[in-house]
Amino acid sequence: MDTANVEAVSFMKQFESVVGSINDFIATYYFVFLLVFVSIFLTFYFKWPQFSLVKDLPKTLTEKDENAKGNKEHISPYEALMISMATRVGVGSIVGIALAAIQSAPGALVWIWFVAFFQASLSLAENTLAQLYKVPDGNGFKGGPAYYLKYGLKAHKSAIFFSAWMVITCVAFVGIYSNTAQDTIVGLVKTYNISLDGFKFMLPSFLTNVENGEVKFLLAVLMSTFAAVMFFGGSRFIAKFTSYVTPLIALSYVVLVTIAVFMNIEQTSKVLHIIFSTAFDFDAILGGFAGSVVVIGIQRGLFGNEAGLGSTPNTASSAHTSHPIKQGIVQMFCVFVDTLVITGSMLLVVYSPTYLAGIAEGTTPMWLIQSAMNDYFGDFGKIYISLVIVALSFSVTIGAYFATIMNVKYVSDKPIFINIFRILMIVAIANGIYVAIEIVWAVGTIIMSILATINIIALLLLFKVVKKVLDDYMDKRRKNLPLDFKADDVGIKDTMAW
Repeated sequence: MDTANVEAVSFMKQFESVVGSINDFIATYYFVFLLVFVSIFLTFYFKWPQFSLVKDLPKTLTEKDENAKGNKEHISPYEALMISMATRVGVGSIVGIALAAIQSAPGALVWIWFVAFFQASLSLAENTLAQLYKVPDGNGFKGGPAYYLKYGLKAHKSAIFFSAWMVITCVAFVGIYSNTAQDTIVGLVKTYNISLDGFKFMLPSFLTNVENGEVKFLLAVLMSTFAAVMFFGGSRFIAKFTSYVTPLIALSYVVLVTIAVFMNIEQTSKVLHIIFSTAFDFDAILGGFAGSVVVIGIQRGLFGNEAGLGSTPNTASSAHTSHPIKQGIVQMFCVFVDTLVITGSMLLVVYSPTYLAGIAEGTTPMWLIQSAMNDYFGDFGKIYISLVIVALSFSVTIGAYFATIMNVKYVSDKPIFINIFRILMIVAIANGIYVAIEIVWAVGTIIMSILATINIIALLLLFKVVKKVLDDYMDKRRKNLPLDFKADDVGIKDTMAW
């Protein structure tokens, strides 16, 4: 190896070490204390909205805006929920939880529920603000952190910075999603010895020596084509797709998990002992806080439901509704839906004979979740969970695009820039099939911490505005008045839609 290559390798190792150290600090301490503290503060300040607003959910979720009839760009509260769920209920809600189990921390589930309960208030705040400061977008709406930074705080430069980072994050991460789908499909092909030799004639010459080249090429074509249809089809196309696919994936998964648990129900006392003994093993927690079950649980919860990260408000802003707080209620509920899926994943693993027999060193999360499904349902289980991972990779990509396009439009809503972003996304998806960049995960966490910090600062500066909106809603509900909203009535200025 020549000197230049040695220096390059040395530089990359140093870079990865620095990024890894920063990532560990952010994920272990910074995110944990920042988001948990603000979540608890808002829960008390809003007077426990998790309890006071829960009865409003069914009616809010099924609300139909009479003013939106005949509007092809209308996004209902339910459809906005399904799009945001597409980003929340991702691979991390399944494979990430298997990782927590491997880390000898099934008790993380207790702390996941702890953080989800309080983060519901965070989700209420950011999504209410997204609705409050949304702006017209043709016959629909657009909004998110960039918009409440601009109109709520007059911080236009911060809004541009946030939007730019959001775009960079999205383009970087979609390659990881497509690579996850590729790994899963290639795994199925190897496991069941599926031959795709007949498709080799389709391969470009430079791919003929790539292992599983025909599989990767077909998947690249399929995912890129699917993405192009979704991206260029518009918001209504995405809304319709996610409103059917997202609940189908989540419901089928929860049903199978429930069946699996009942198949091994006699292990309940053992499973509960494992969960609660590891959750409250304070000697282990205090002895190594950074790798403790508390930190692992809070991390899984924070990254699973995404409350506070500034991603879901972009989607929530697109919904047509009669009062800004209503979308906050819907998105608050979404935190618990994702937590339910996470709970199912943990129970699926911990109840399985594979897990109860003991985890061997070197076990991977994907292998563990596939083995657990195989324990219950045989080959069908392994194939099903693999297809779910692929479907989630697709849906997360679509949800991420929808959230990020709001930020592209903030910078410029000219068609040329929007189309350039769409093409970049499609290229990144295809590229991700062939190139796995592990360090992107660590860099992505650092980028997300920047986005989350800007978003949290905005929430801390605007929480009194959210309280005004919430008080208006509660007062009208108490007096049995129409639950509509006018910003001037509560002294809020610079809203474009209210």
